[in-house]
This record gives sequence, structure tokens and C-alpha cells, in this order.
Amino acid sequence: MDEIERWSFLKEIGRQLNLRQGKWESKNNYASRVIFSAVSRIFLTALWDRTDKSGEVSVTHVKQRTKQQWNVFKKLFPEILTDECNLDKLTDNLYDVYMQNGFFYHCKNYNIPAVNKYCHTRNLCLLRGSFLDQPVIMSGMGLFQKELRMLDSWDEVAEVFQLSGNIIDAWHQVLRTARWKETKLTGKISFARLKGNFYYGYWQNTPDRSGEISLLKQESPSSIYYLYRFIGKNMHIAELSFWRTSKGGIFNLLNGLLNQRGSLPAIHYSVRQEIVEINLGYLLPPRELSFYRLYSWPNELKEYSNDFHRIMQVDFFLAFKKIMESKGYEFKEGL
Repeated sequence: MDEIERWSFLKEIGRQLNLRQGKWESKNNYASRVIFSAVSRIFLTALWDRTDKSGEVSVTHVKQRTKQQWNVFKKLFPEILTDECNLDKLTDNLYDVYMQNGFFYHCKNYNIPAVNKYCHTRNLCLLRGSFLDQPVIMSGMGLFQKELRMLDSWDEVAEVFQLSGNIIDAWHQVLRTARWKETKLTGKISFARLKGNFYYGYWQNTPDRSGEISLLKQESPSSIYYLYRFIGKNMHIAELSFWRTSKGGIFNLLNGLLNQRGSLPAIHYSVRQEIVEINLGYLLPPRELSFYRLYSWPNELKEYSNDFHRIMQVDFFLAFKKIMESKGYEFKEGL
């Protein structure tokens, strides 16, 4: 396949997935997005292959077929899928994000595709499932269709993708149910960083002695999280339920705390016609982060796990922005 043929081939795939080149976007960056979405689409088709007598498709088969597709594109576009791109990890990333968002069920060593579901928000119909027989628009790994009607609600999206509630409400709820006691904690303790450069981490050694309520964690050996505040020189704490903080749930409360303090970094964005570049200032809670990963592209395939700098299709971004604003997040234009 010569130079003209391979780029014509790529543009045709982009046309079928409704992917258009963004303003000032390089040809290689556009190709990277098309390849990422195309392989994601192949992943969803592999869930239906039914390769054994039981009629189930194995995890191994889905991953092997996906990796084979990466290799096809690597041969065609070695300048895009360079040797720095770890194809096994890219495949595992697709697997994890689709599983976290409910596109299939994992049962022993097999995968079972989930029943297709629709959910509506603004002028979009988001699709959870394979939808192999329908035309779709893709943003990253995510599928959607455009509609004529406008629905100013995101309840269906929250239900289908199991998004958490408003971060301010979550923070206030733990405050209402807190059971305080005065204590002197021992062991390895760190305190939520409340301002400054979060590049250095979300926790620090210095407590907030202002008297306002904040968060701390104690390593013993796994993390236990507490509300804390100082009354005079004495520290009072209230232990947080494990179900609120496990599996990254603590980020829901950290976001709520920073929102109340007025120090939660905004989500910055820049619209480039067909695409939107996004810079997160702070890590999202697990459900929102998984949803965000589903509907966005990595800036570079070799940096597939970079959650702070990603790209979205513009129509989906407008819906995503409204959904996140309803949860207490702020957006600012300009990177």
C-alpha cells in the first residue's frame, strides 16, 4: 500500500466513525485518534466472536484480536504506533475502560457482552454496548448518535454509567453524619493538600490548624480516612466509612472539600472546531474518571494512561461539560 492509499484508507475509516480533523491538528495526531477509535470498535466486535463450543468468547481471544488490529495499524503507520507504544498495555487499557463502564461482564475467563442501552442528554444519545449494526459517532472509545431534540437532563446518563452525585452534597452528607472524638493519632499520617501545586501530590505532612474541617489518612497498613479539625490545640477526628473511601471513592470527598474551600482547580479546555483539548486540574472520582476516559482520546498513544491531558469530540464535550457542572465542577476556556 503506497502513501496515498494508506492515508485514503485511514480517512475512510475516519469517515465511517464520523471523526473529523480538528483545527490546527496535525495529520499524525488525527491519524492517532482514528486508529485508537478503530481498534476500540474492533474490540467491541470481538466480544461477539463466540469461538468455543459453549458459545462464549474468552478474555484471551478478545485481547489477542485487539492486539492483532494494533499490529495491522503499526505496519501501516509505524510513525504513529512507534516502538514506544506498548500494544499489550494499550489493549489492557481498552479492556479495563470498557469493563468499568459496563460494556461487558467478566465471568471466570470469559466475557459476556452487556445488553445495549441508550441514554439521552442534550441533543445526544449515548450508547453503552456494541451497536455493531448501527452508524455511530465516536469520541475516544465511546459511542453516541446525534438527535434533533434537546433534552436538558443527564439523569439517564448518571443511571446508565453509574455516575456519582454532586460533590458538594457528598461532602455535606459526611459532615452531617460525623461522630467526633478528641484523639492523638500515631503512625504514618498525612493531610489533604488544600491549595498550591497539586503536582506535588494530594497529601502533605502539615495539618490545617485553621479550625475548619478537612481530611486526613492514616496508613495502618491500608489507608484509613478521617475528617479532622483543630479546636484550639486539640485535634478532633471522625472516621469515614470504608464504602465511602474505598476504590478511589476518597476523591469524591476530596473534590467536595476543595470545592467548599474555593480551591478546586477548574477543568481547562480549548475548542479546536471538531475537537476539544482538555486539561484536568485535579483527578476526578472513579466513576467520572472512567466515563471521561471512555469518551476521550489520549494526547499520544504512548501516553494512553495520562488522564490530565486528553481530547474529546466537540459535541460530546458540550454534554460532558453540562453533566460535570451539575456535579459542582467548574470549567474555564483556555489551556
